[in-house]
Amino acid sequence: MSEEIRKVLQALKRGEITEEEAELLIQAIKDRESGENKGGKAEQESPSSWKEIDTTQSGNIVAIGENIWIKPSGRVIGDIEIISGTLKLEGHVDGNIEAVASTVEFAGTTSGSVTLVGGSVIWKRGEIGGNLQLVGCNERGNRIKIRGKVDIISGAIGPLVNKIVNSTVNTIFAIMNTLPQKLRRKVKSSAKEETMPLEEDIVIEKPTTYRDDIRCRNLTVLSSLKAHDINVEATTIKGSLMCHDIVAERMDIDGFVRCKDVTVGTLTINGKLIADDIDGEKLVVNGYIKGEDVAVDHIEILGNAKTEDIEAKTLIVKGTLKAEDIQANTVILGKNAILNAESLQAKEIKKEEGAILRVENLMKAR
Repeated sequence: MSEEIRKVLQALKRGEITEEEAELLIQAIKDRESGENKGGKAEQESPSSWKEIDTTQSGNIVAIGENIWIKPSGRVIGDIEIISGTLKLEGHVDGNIEAVASTVEFAGTTSGSVTLVGGSVIWKRGEIGGNLQLVGCNERGNRIKIRGKVDIISGAIGPLVNKIVNSTVNTIFAIMNTLPQKLRRKVKSSAKEETMPLEEDIVIEKPTTYRDDIRCRNLTVLSSLKAHDINVEATTIKGSLMCHDIVAERMDIDGFVRCKDVTVGTLTINGKLIADDIDGEKLVVNGYIKGEDVAVDHIEILGNAKTEDIEAKTLIVKGTLKAEDIQANTVILGKNAILNAESLQAKEIKKEEGAILRVENLMKAR
């Protein structure tokens, strides 16, 4: 057993990290060690094993255990997040790059920042427009031009383990965007339980309030709130809220909310929500919602919704839904429902008389 894994197990035994966090850390350590033993993975993989991008592609890329090759003619407009994989960059990324326990071959450019945790990076040529942060990452070649700041935490993965042992929750939230969507809810939920402060209720009544992070049991926004991360048991938004991430067991939106990631148990929208990623158990839309990736077990749309990707067990549409890709076990369309999608994959589709279903590519799920 390596010393790094031993530290993780000791931290778990002391109760400083959860079982899920320990499992993620141990897997990252093993993947990093496996990558180091193989060596030169980016150059040895066969072309057929790569996901190649040779044109302009819009939208974020989240990958785990994949090999991504952005060719000289390729351009990604969005962020790239990769775990236990390989990124070969020869083109351009108009966004940020985050890699955990991965091999990155850098021979292109990015307008944003680059964060590498574990694994290795092969510097060939190119330029980073933002900041560079390396945590326990092995470097090969001469470092390219960095326009922003450079932050290096040397060593293997040990410093990251120590950092999580000393401040588990802060680190988990800091690397949350590098985790695949389906893992976010579990990790955020466990982190939320450990960070719940003594403060019970927060009520925002002033015209415009600015806060960094909010951790409480109940949050009520009656006016306007701008914050970074919000972690609560329940929240009601009657005014307006702008934030980065929000984690809640229950969330009711009667006003307006704009944020990056929403992770909830039950989310009811009577007003308006604009978000990138939405993860949860139940979503009820009486008002309006616009999102990129929506992964919720049970979805009911009585108002209007516009999304890119939807993943659900049950999708009920009684209002209007426009999406690119939909994956669901059961899709139910009410009498006056309108559903427009580029692709729809479902085991069962129930459609009442008068409902409109327009799908370019309709597939039967297994």
